[in-house]
Amino acid sequence: MERLRRTSGIGPRRRNKHSFPSIYSRLAGKLPASSCSLCNPKITFIPRIRIHRSCRSFGLAAMRILVYGFGPYKQFRHNITEKIIKALPSQPGLKKMVFPVRFHKGQFIEALKKHRLDGIIGLGQCTRRKIEVESRAVNRKRTRQTDPGKPIRHNGPRFLPTTLEIKLRRQVGRSNNAGDYVCNYSMYVILDHIGRKALEVKFSFIHIPHDCNPRKATEIVAGAIKQVSLDR
Repeated sequence: MERLRRTSGIGPRRRNKHSFPSIYSRLAGKLPASSCSLCNPKITFIPRIRIHRSCRSFGLAAMRILVYGFGPYKQFRHNITEKIIKALPSQPGLKKMVFPVRFHKGQFIEALKKHRLDGIIGLGQCTRRKIEVESRAVNRKRTRQTDPGKPIRHNGPRFLPTTLEIKLRRQVGRSNNAGDYVCNYSMYVILDHIGRKALEVKFSFIHIPHDCNPRKATEIVAGAIKQVSLDR
């Protein structure tokens, strides 16, 4: 113990992942703490999210998160959420999926069954002025604005609240109206399945304007992922 105390310069009671810098600098590949996305809370996004191997081994990056978006639809040949999904850097525990825009319950349920998840962040494209985090899904769907709305689940709750609290930048707003198209449909189907199966999976949904700067949007989503990873 005396030898360890002399070489590390610390006392025996401070036994955490930063107590032995020489050991953990080797484990982390000599990555300074200021550059580790988990060690430094000020880092919200860098081109490639870097994480200490020691942080991973301590389970700090073990949160299993699914981030999903959608492909082209209607007059939109490109979907900004698909661009964001592709731009997000890979990291431990992160799953990324792009769904076709259609009212197909199975594609969302299969994603939940395939991956043992702790959290889900859905991304949807919109024509709003700013990025907004949705607070609930409504039990209604329709293909066109002129169509009468139909329930997603007959005799199901009118509203299902999201269960994953995400606090983002001031420019990001809050919404209690996710619409009645496929974005809202995916929210309701997933939340309903989680509730009926009593799964311990948290869910949140973010609507992103179609003309939003992709890099800015990617930074915000990366910040949300980091927040969820740390708030286990």
